[in-house]
Amino acid sequence: AADTTARLILQTAKESPGETLLLPTGRTATKVYTSLLRLASEFAPDPFGDAYLMSDTETFGVYERHPTSRYNHVQSTLIEPLARQGLSPVPDHIRLLRGVILEEDPIQAANLTLRRHPPAIHVIAVAPSGEVIGYEVATYTDPSQVVHDRCRVIELSQTGKEYIDPDQPS
Repeated sequence: AADTTARLILQTAKESPGETLLLPTGRTATKVYTSLLRLASEFAPDPFGDAYLMSDTETFGVYERHPTSRYNHVQSTLIEPLARQGLSPVPDHIRLLRGVILEEDPIQAANLTLRRHPPAIHVIAVAPSGEVIGYEVATYTDPSQVVHDRCRVIELSQTGKEYIDPDQPS
């Protein structure tokens, strides 16, 4: 399943220049990233083409290199190993969510990226408990609506509802 997902991601990236690939960040992602690393050479020299890469979640308040950071997970298990192989995406096309808000709001930046470079694919992870989380991509008629919008979480399991802390949204 991970190999099939990885191949679909890489094919979609090549066929969707300028669009966004939303990557999962949980335990399922680790298996997919391992497959992406193994298959990337088949799509060399630029396995992700001109697509943008974005992570689908991050916990607010967690700095980039914290061991529990999803940003750190994507960087250390996918982006950095790709760079060691000489197959890293264009740095400007890596738009991973960050948990610390400094001058720029990461949600506003992510929403802007998604509007400029619409999602070509969103990989959704299934947890071992069966939890599935999907993010709805909204449709807008006025660009000013984007600034104050947020992702809406679609929760499909009771376990997931009990797991999410509403005071610490991702």
